[in-house]
Amino acid sequence: MKHDKEWYEVVRQLLTHQRLASLATVNAKHSPFLSLVPYAIDTREKGFLIHISELAVHRANLAQNSEDVSLMVTEAEPVSGPVHALVRLSMQVHAQFIEKKSHAADFDHAKNTYSERFPEAAFMFDFADFHLVRLRPTELRLVAGFGAARNLKVTQFEALLESL
Repeated sequence: MKHDKEWYEVVRQLLTHQRLASLATVNAKHSPFLSLVPYAIDTREKGFLIHISELAVHRANLAQNSEDVSLMVTEAEPVSGPVHALVRLSMQVHAQFIEKKSHAADFDHAKNTYSERFPEAAFMFDFADFHLVRLRPTELRLVAGFGAARNLKVTQFEALLESL
């Protein structure tokens, strides 16, 4: 992965073909908690959107600590064969709850973006106990195969999102 064009295409393929990410949060006792979340790509606000239940442990953790949060998107595991070289993008992210009442236009944009990716889940926006959260990357690390790892600049990543 010597050229920007190569990593750019790897990340573009990964983010557009995968729909689930691992979300790592920290609870009040500073213990890590890992969960699996569907995500949508928010090209306008340069981040990711998740729609989470009030009952979810990670919702409480994000409300208490929006800074110590990680997100990882990984290539799907093959049915057979090696798994050590799977493509993966690890990110430190800042979490921001998008409130319907105080940020109606932003909420509508986020809701529409999420619903476009997951039309089968649009009905969950009728539930009062679900929250939209925007995750904005602050640090990124791409592993694009065995021996092909690099840090990405946030500005590079944002440029990639603008082109999706």
